[in-house]
Amino acid sequence: MRRADRSPPRSPPREPPRELRFARRTFSRTILPLSSDDAHLRVPLDLVWQAAVLHVCDSIGGSTRSVTVEVAWAADRTFLRSVEPLHKSEFEQLFGFGCGRFVRGRVVHFASDVLT
Repeated sequence: MRRADRSPPRSPPREPPRELRFARRTFSRTILPLSSDDAHLRVPLDLVWQAAVLHVCDSIGGSTRSVTVEVAWAADRTFLRSVEPLHKSEFEQLFGFGCGRFVRGRVVHFASDVLT
């Protein structure tokens, strides 16, 4: 007599995180405060965040490095939220961190055509 498998059901495999690369080297971005009374500076509550791998190019010819972020889209804007630190000046400048001063959950947004 065979014993029934009592292991919990397996969840479907997760999709790998989306890969994000910059289509342009220069662009305008806005750093959103963690809280604000100004509606233009608030993170929209209806955003659907997805894990992504952001490839950060070096501005002076060094190596490209990757970091996990969260990404969401609304209208013609792309939103990025910091998840883990990357000790690279281009990443720190993107999110407005001081050198080595990572802030988890900081959100920036920019035009949707900046990333591919």
